[in-house]
Amino acid sequence: MDVLEIAKWRGVFETTKSRSYAALSWISCPVTFNSTGFQDLLDRFEPTKAAALYGCWQALCQLAAQHPDKDQRGVLCGSKGEPYTITRIARLTGFPAELFEELIPWALSVEWLIQRDLAEKTEQDRSETVVGPQSDPTETVVRPQSDPTGTAVGALRNVTFNGGLPNKNPPPPPPYTGARVMEIKEERAAAAVSEDLEGWAFAAKQISAAGVSDVQGSIRAAKSIGRKAADVIADAVAWTTTESTRFDSPAALAFRVSNGSWPRPTKPVDGRSQRERLERRHGAFLASLSPAAERMLCEAAGVSRDEDLGGIRAADRRSVLEYLERKEEALTK
Repeated sequence: MDVLEIAKWRGVFETTKSRSYAALSWISCPVTFNSTGFQDLLDRFEPTKAAALYGCWQALCQLAAQHPDKDQRGVLCGSKGEPYTITRIARLTGFPAELFEELIPWALSVEWLIQRDLAEKTEQDRSETVVGPQSDPTETVVRPQSDPTGTAVGALRNVTFNGGLPNKNPPPPPPYTGARVMEIKEERAAAAVSEDLEGWAFAAKQISAAGVSDVQGSIRAAKSIGRKAADVIADAVAWTTTESTRFDSPAALAFRVSNGSWPRPTKPVDGRSQRERLERRHGAFLASLSPAAERMLCEAAGVSRDEDLGGIRAADRRSVLEYLERKEEALTK
């Protein structure tokens, strides 16, 4: 029975480690675009179609990686050996069947896909093992050629025969049991903690840059109520980019970080919060103006530029800031 198979599957799309896995959640994939096949794809199809077909090719590879028998990975067939039809491939991947109707003949022409008899492939897989040196005349160890030392995949496939009698030796343990399972869990936990620490470090940097004084206290409080580093970072970015009466001072951001909600807007008693907000919004703009531009802006705001001082007087600065605020509100209505 002829089936489609991804060419050079074991060498290109798997690694020594992945070949020992009973099931895959990822595949190895080349990162270069200078292969003959890829260049032919760009030459033969217009850019949009080439991109769509390459996306279908990646989906096809991922589908081939899902074969339940790890020795048959890379083959586009079901668990019983039935070849996948284009309709079934389209249904499993969610991509249009018309794209696969164009992709498959092309992939066969550039030898990204090959067509072969499944029984022939199974026989070839079996022939990829060699009989190793016998340390005991009654024992024969069979190992794959790709792993002559017997480690990794080979160690899991060792088969022992006892002079033709039934094998009384215990079967080899399945991969990743016992201590190795604990090691993997520890490795994953360490990676998660490392990533989490990096996220909180960045969050602390963001809220510090926003003016929060007690950074560590705010971070500890955020962790204690179960907030995520990504949420705290988003809060800091929102505070520095969004203008609202909720964001009158860094204290409001610190409250948000440690409580998970913004404080209710309070009406400033002495206008200090309002001045801080105006400075934050328009202070940089004022600092960038030339003397002539400053003079024109002061005239529009109803104040005079202090020519002796060479700038806007402190007493008039508030009036200029409020003028800019009114103009911006008028433009955004």
